[in-house]
This record gives sequence, C-alpha cells and structure tokens, in this order.
Amino acid sequence: DVVQANLQILKGTTFLRRCNEIRAHPRLSADVPHSVTSKYVPLGPLQPTAGAPAVVPRTPAVGSAAAAASLRRVLLELDRDVTVPLAGGAKGIVHSIPWESLGYGSAEFMALYGTKYPLYTGAMAKGIASADLVVAGGKAGMLCSFGAGGLPPDATSAGLDKIQAALPNGPYAVNLIHSPFDDVLEKKNVDMFLKRGVRIVEASAFMKLTPHVVRYRVAGLERGSDGKVVCRNKIIFKVSRTELATMAMRPPPADMVAKLLAQGLVTAEQAELARSVTMCDDVAVEADSGGHTDNRPLVVLLPIILATRDAMAKETGMRVRVGAGGGMGCPEAVASAFQMGADFVLTGTINQLCKQSGSCDRVRKALSEATYSDIAMAPAADMFDQGVQLQVLKKGTMFPSRAKKLWELFIAYPSLEAIPAPMMERLEKQTFKKTVASIWAETRSFFIDRIGDPEKIERAEKDPKLKMSLVFRWYLGQSSMWANRGVEDRALDYQVWCGPAIGSFNEFIKGTYLDPAVSGEFPDVVQANLQILKGTTFLRRCNEIRAHPRLSADVPHSVTSKYVPLGPLQPTAGAPAVVPRTPAVGSAAAAASLRRVLLELDRDVTVPLAGGAKGIVHSIPWESLGYGSAEFMALYGTKYPLYTGAMAKGIASADLVVAGGKAGMLCSFGAGGLPPDATSAGLDKIQAALPNGPYAVNLIHSPFDDVLEKKNVDMFLKRGVRIVEASAFMKLTPHVVRYRVAGLERGSDGKVVCRNKIIFKVSRTELATMAMRPPPADMVAKLLAQGLVTAEQAELARSVTMCDDVAVEADSGGHTDNRPLVVLLPIILATRDAMAKETGMRVRVGAGGGMGCPEAVASAFQMGADFVLTGTINQLCKQSGSCDRVRKALSEATYSDIAMAPAADMFDQGVQLQVLKKGTMFPSRAKKLWELFIAYPSLEAIPAPMMERLEKQTFKKTVASIWAETRSFFIDRIGDPEKIERAEKDPKLKMSLVFRWYLGQSSMWANRGVEDRALDYQVWCGPAIGSFNEFIKGTYLDPAVSGEFPDVVQANL
Repeated sequence: DVVQANLQILKGTTFLRRCNEIRAHPRLSADVPHSVTSKYVPLGPLQPTAGAPAVVPRTPAVGSAAAAASLRRVLLELDRDVTVPLAGGAKGIVHSIPWESLGYGSAEFMALYGTKYPLYTGAMAKGIASADLVVAGGKAGMLCSFGAGGLPPDATSAGLDKIQAALPNGPYAVNLIHSPFDDVLEKKNVDMFLKRGVRIVEASAFMKLTPHVVRYRVAGLERGSDGKVVCRNKIIFKVSRTELATMAMRPPPADMVAKLLAQGLVTAEQAELARSVTMCDDVAVEADSGGHTDNRPLVVLLPIILATRDAMAKETGMRVRVGAGGGMGCPEAVASAFQMGADFVLTGTINQLCKQSGSCDRVRKALSEATYSDIAMAPAADMFDQGVQLQVLKKGTMFPSRAKKLWELFIAYPSLEAIPAPMMERLEKQTFKKTVASIWAETRSFFIDRIGDPEKIERAEKDPKLKMSLVFRWYLGQSSMWANRGVEDRALDYQVWCGPAIGSFNEFIKGTYLDPAVSGEFPDVVQANLQILKGTTFLRRCNEIRAHPRLSADVPHSVTSKYVPLGPLQPTAGAPAVVPRTPAVGSAAAAASLRRVLLELDRDVTVPLAGGAKGIVHSIPWESLGYGSAEFMALYGTKYPLYTGAMAKGIASADLVVAGGKAGMLCSFGAGGLPPDATSAGLDKIQAALPNGPYAVNLIHSPFDDVLEKKNVDMFLKRGVRIVEASAFMKLTPHVVRYRVAGLERGSDGKVVCRNKIIFKVSRTELATMAMRPPPADMVAKLLAQGLVTAEQAELARSVTMCDDVAVEADSGGHTDNRPLVVLLPIILATRDAMAKETGMRVRVGAGGGMGCPEAVASAFQMGADFVLTGTINQLCKQSGSCDRVRKALSEATYSDIAMAPAADMFDQGVQLQVLKKGTMFPSRAKKLWELFIAYPSLEAIPAPMMERLEKQTFKKTVASIWAETRSFFIDRIGDPEKIERAEKDPKLKMSLVFRWYLGQSSMWANRGVEDRALDYQVWCGPAIGSFNEFIKGTYLDPAVSGEFPDVVQANL
C-alpha cells in the first residue's frame, strides 16, 4: 500500500533520529548495545496519524540577537555540554559531540589506524595525493592515503622514502590500485609494500581479488601471545557495488591462499589463519566521486551496502566497518553519511585543490572556480580496453572530448594503420602533438626500462589492437601528468580527476579564510578536512536541538544556521579517548525491551545507565524532522513532512492520491503527459473523495506542446486546484506564472493571501533561483494586458515568490540530471539562504531522488531539508497506475537495474530520462531512434532495410498508420492542428512525432499491461527502488512474503 510504504520510511527515519541522539550522548552511547539501535525493519501495518498535527509556534526564549549570537558561539565549542535557558526558567542541555561518537564504529576506526579523526583522505592516483599531503595530514594525526596508483615503482619508492622518514609511526596509507593490464606493476607494488613495512593499504578499482592483494593481506597474519589472530597488514577496500563489498567482507579465497602457500609466498600458519579474517578491515563505499566511479547515489548505495555488511556478519561471524565517500565536500554531506550509519568518511576531490596535493596551481585554480556541473565522464587509461570511464573536470580542458574520440577510433578500427590518413594526421597534429612512431618509442622504453615488462611490448608488436591501445593510453596517461606538472603548452589536454563534491566544497568555503579568492593561497589539507568535520559535529548538535521539544521552540534559527569556517582550527591534541563499549543494558531481553519502547516514537524514553544514572531519549514528532517541517505540514494540511511526487501519465494515479489523502498524506496526481480528458477524469475522482484535500496535481513543462500546458492551467484554475507540483521547467512560462498570480488576493488583515500553491521541482541552481524569485514583472504585465490576471493580482505578485517550496530532485526516475543529493541539496540550501537575503522571502527546500529507505530520508533531514518527496517506490505500490507485471519487475530490481533513454516530451532536445532496463528492450530501442533522428533528415532518408526492421520489430506497424494515429491525437484529443500542419511541411518534425509515438506508447503499454508489448515497456525508475526493496525484504511489505504489493501509506509511513 502506498500509504504504508511511505509511513514505514518516515517511522524508520524518526527512529534513526533517536538512535543519533543515543550516539551523541556520552553515557547513552556506551551503555546502549548496538542491537537496540540496529537497522529499522517494518514489523507490521502502521496507523496513520489521527487528527491535525500539533504545530507549535516558534517564539524563542533566546530572544535578543546578542543572546542568540552568544549561544551560537558556545555551541561551536564542541567539546563541552551547553546549558540553554528555556521559557519559564527551565533549562535544556545540548551535549558535546566528540569525533569518536559521529559513527557507531568511529572509535574503533580511529584506534585501529592510530588516527584522531573518523575520516581519511582517499588516494588520488599518480601522486596527486602526494607524499607532502600524506605527511601534512599524518603530522596532525589524520590518516591520508598516498596516491601510488599509476606511478612507476621508482616514483612510489621515492614517495615512501619521504613519508616513512617523516611518519615512522604513521598514520599513513598507500594506495594499491588494481591493474588488470599491468599485472607486473601490481605485483611489484605489493613486493615493495611488504619489504618496506607498509601496514595500511587502500585497495581500489578491484573488480575481482588478485593473488597480489590476497598475498598482502595474508602475509601480515600471525598468532599473538594471547592466541588471537593479529593482522599486521590492514586494508581499506574501496567499493562501488554490492558484489565487490561481499568479496571484500569474506575471508581470503582458500584456493588463492593455497596457491600462495605452494609458491612459498605465505607460511603454513598464515594460510591457516587466513580462514579467520576478512579480506579487509574496512569497506569504503565510493559513490559519485572523481576518477573511477559508477556514479551511484550515496543515499541509495550506502544503506544497501550496510545491509550487505550485516548479512555478511551473520554469515562469517566477522563484522567489517563501512565508510562513505563520493560527494563529501561539505559538513551537510558528511553529516548525512554518519546519519545513514557510516563508521567513517573519506574525502577525495576537495584535497586536490589543497596546496599540498601533487597537482599544479593552474589545476587548483580551475578546481577553485568549478561548480558541481563542471564535470564529465571520459575513458580511463588503466582500463581503456574494457571501456571503463572515469569522472573528470570538463571546464577549461578539451581532454574529455579528445579522449572520447580515441575510444571511438579504438572501437571502429582494428589497428593504427587502418585509421584513415586525414584522421591520423589530425590526431598527431592536434591531440598527440607528435608522431605515432615517437609515441611508440616512448611506450617501448616505459614498459621495458621503467616497468620491467618487456613481454607486453612483445605481445603488442604481434597484436595491432593492443599496440593501438598502448598508443592511445600514452595520451590518457600523459594528460594527467601534464596536469600534475603544469605543462603550459598542454593545458587544453589536462586530465583532472574531479567529482561533483568540488561544487559543494567551493560553496562551503566561499568568502572564508579557506577561499583562495580571499586568502590569496590554496587551502591546507588538514584545515579543509577539519572544518568539514567541525561543521558536521555542529550539525549534529543542531539536530539535537531540533529533536528536543522545548529547545526547538526556544532557540532561534540564527543560532543553528549554516556553519561557516571562521578561522584556522587546532588539530586534536593527544590520542583520542576511546571509550570501551560495556553496555549497562546487558541482557538480550533488556535490549529487546528497550528497542520496543524506542520504536514508540511519540514519548520520551528513560534509559538506565551504569551506576544507577538515567538518560533520556526524547520523542520525535514528525514536525520536528526538518526546521520547516511544521510550516510545510500546516500550509498543505498534511500530517507528514513528506509528499509522494507525481509520476506522469497517471502512474501517480487518482487512486493513489485518494489513498494518501484519506490518511492525511499529500500525494501529487501524475497529470503530466495525459490528455486533458484523462486529467479531468482523474480530478473528478480525487475531488469527490477529498473535497478538502490534501492533494496536488502535476503541471509538467511541455516545450513542444504549449497548447496542452495552457489547457491544463485553464482546467486547474476552473476546478479550484490549489496545489500544483511544477516539474521539468527549464524556464518560466506564462501558464505557470498565470496559475500562481491568479490565486493572489489581499486578506482582511491586509496581508497577501496566495491561494494557488506551487511546489517547484528543480535539479539545478539556476532553476531554483528562478523559482525563488517573484513572478517576472514583464510576464505578469502581459498577463494583465491579456485580461488573464487582475490589476490587484499583478501588484501583489511583487510580494510573493514563484513557489512556496522547492523540491530538489537528485538522481531520480524519469527526468533527472543524475546529480548526487549530498552535493546538490547543500548547494541549493545555500542558494535559498542567498535568495532570502535578496528578496526578504524564505522558500522551504525539500529533497527527492533516492528516497527509498529511512537512512536516505534521515540523511536528507540531517542536511537541512524541510520535507522529502518519494517517487519510484510508489510505482511499486498497489494503488499506482501501473500494471502488476511492472510492479513485479520493480519488486525484483536492484539499484543497478536502470539506464538512461530518450524522453518523449523533450526528444528533439536530446533530453533523457531514467528507466528500468531489466526485462525490457525499451532503452536500447529508444536510443536507436535517437541515433536515426540525428543521422537522417527525414523518415524517407532512412535506409529501407533499417525502416523495415523498425516497422517489424520496434513499431510493429507501418509508419503510415503511426502517422494517422498521431494526426488524430493532436487534432482530436489535444486540439492542436497547427502542430500537424507544421509537421506536414517539416520532415524533421514529422520524424520526431513518429518516433515520439513509440516513446509515448511504450509507457502506456507498461501502465496498461499490454502483454504483447512487454519487451517495449518504458518504466520510469530511479535507483531508490534498490534500497526500498532491501528495506522491505522479508517483511509484511515484501510481495514475496505477503503475496500482494505494498500500500502507499504504509510504505511511506
């Protein structure tokens, strides 16, 4: 059920907030066992909230600006408890937040690696994570990983000389990168690490275990004097997929260990002990990061791998810690990772901007000016033959486009000699800037003299494809070296590994002492990471204030506003105080009892502590989850700081909206893409069942169907639709502006009343800015001249924003820019704060995309969201407008069963949307249509054999009959004969409309369950489906258990 689905996610979110309160309390964290705060599981149906929510007005007891500023100052002193005066003479306590309390396993992580922080700086290959960077971090007690990946052995050895001389006792780590095409290099690195006593390795890019990484692990095993296994060689394993995490969390493979024993590379005792250890000590989940990445959203991937870890712990009896990386560019992102359950975090991209990195100042300057969108994917040097890509900076360099061209040539031709002469001439002149012959001579020398791998050259001399690969990889390899060394005449070829976190980091430090534009120098790596950690801890304190029923009302927002680095921080002195966990709540029965009462979220819980003391865990009302949650709930008449987002073409059906509305949950009807008569029929059902709401209706921007957008607004105004969810708007249109302004009036108290409310979905900062400003004056003037708004409404339009709420849409189903929420949300929150200063009007900001489990939703609220929206998960619910065949496919999908494909509504612009790829050929067939649209000027120009295949396999009818249907649709149903007239004269537009017939029908076939078109189903789907399926697995919401698809209210509750 759609209500149950959403209610369960909200309840789990609130339970996580309580668990965080326990972790933050110095005594509760030690006395409450992990079983009490373990993963939330839906145990049975929930009752929707009865009555209206209790909205407490904010009348702060801390009234004056001076008192607020004073309180903020002491809150920023994170190492001591703060007593806050409350109204009526009472007091509230905000507890200190030691670093080791940030994650459940943070203290263990810090103790194992001898570091003072639950954070490490990840390796950036080719020495970008330089010896200087590692030494600077290590001297401050911060674990940093040396970027040995991609360096020849002599350069790695030189780096180790410097590191080991400066840090004889650590902490430091060294990167071991998987080298599938340079096995000799990987072996030589392991030889070196073992010989030189490197005790911490960060293993990355491993698609499978190799004898070399297994040897490193096993060769460090011995039995201690107490009989326990001692593991000298520690491994942090970077992973981006569940199967890789599983591989790293199991013991070293027995067959591989046996071979190492037979070769004399490990001892018999070590081979025996290998059964009782895992391949690694820690798994670092690498989400959307710079360099090698699968671009997975952290809010989906981390909860799934945490669940994988818990399953593996049951299987092996050994529990591996899990950390989070990718997008860690600001306190909000790091706080969200700890909120979801990370034991530690790792930063990456941001450290390349720091002065100790192995890059050059020109690259640092480019990074300091980059935004979250200034990145692209390009072929990777180390896995070029496999088609693997990595994420790089695209601003100010031609590397991404030139590297992609090399890949296209590699695919198209069998050898260098087969490449056409004009193309080869351009390559040598513009890209390589030297002859292929000279490149090959350099390549021979590199592999024979520096790497010591003459066999590779011998093979390449006999294999033209391998030779072409090595020549192209010369460019890919040199391009990063040119960037590191700052080679001026190769600036347009700089390869700069970079993730979207650079945008949130630049926003975080803007205008502070860390900003190069302010200080005149690039930031220090220790200061950059310490400031993020301090901001994270401050956010945790702010959450404690929000969760406290009195503190939340008595502390003004200025006290808990965004953390800003004000000046250099002193690294932690001495070793961290690691408190052993000896829970006072000792027995399993007592722990189970405590967990039961903690799940009763509407009352405070008193917890017995050691020595007879007691701790209090406060109730968490829904309205306290986000700072603006209560206002959101009051404005829309909903009982929850959540709404279910519209899925177009009626997938977010009238039945779904009614089910949610009857439970007091705001749901948005998927009117986008429906003809007006279908939208009207849906509204009939909704308005009959919910005469007083709550419900919303989607208004989707239709750049090529302006008439449809206008007709929808006409209908909404006529029928009194009071909440619209505006989506896919790349610019404001007269129609959406008219909807907003036509609802304005002046109340009896003289204040502006805005009857027509808008939630604006955005995925870019410029769109958020557009939505947070008043309606454009010129557009309002035209509406006034046309008689579509009154003079009073036009006047009042100056004093309202275009929307009431902005919903930040990250990596979601359907239309999406695939941006990571942990980067995008903090940036748009900062944009909102800037716009509030400019306009004097503050818009609430919510979070969507990846909201498939409590951990994701809790992370959104932790970052500062006022509300959340769910999407993909609701399509699986029984009330959605989809068919059971689609629901079943969704219920079996993982986070990786998705792909991008052309969008019907913006096909001509090349816009894509995210869809399910498992069990359907739609993504590949739709992409083929786009390729044909680009390649040919008209339908008639498409070669006859290709057109025959299209009509037979894809369309399953003739183009003539499709055109007849298209004519009828636009003339009879949409009422837009002008479009048909234009298409009859414009062959390209006609081709577009025919291809869009397939794109449009494919979603209809999926919704209606048309059996003979199952292979063409277009199912909009985001990666959240994977985390939702993991969340409900084995519970009453799991279709495999219950025999039915979940209720929408239960799922969200």
